[in-house]
Amino acid sequence: GGRMASLVADECGVAGLVCLGYPFHPPAKPEKLRTEHLAGLSTPTLIVQGDRDRFGSPDEVAGYLLSEAIRVHWMPDGDHDL
Repeated sequence: GGRMASLVADECGVAGLVCLGYPFHPPAKPEKLRTEHLAGLSTPTLIVQGDRDRFGSPDEVAGYLLSEAIRVHWMPDGDHDL
């Protein structure tokens, strides 16, 4: 859901986007990033991510190049099943 929505948000002209548990990379494969398009995203976006999410941890996500339009909110003790 969130990944596909973020890929089309700008071209669809939506007012904003909320992603619950974004798949920054496949579990146990942090080298296979799914983030390239996020650097240029202009749609205001909130990503709500569990701090135990195997698809992207706080330490990993801190190093990613994300658009200024993106805010990440971390849920304590949360995993990908928010």
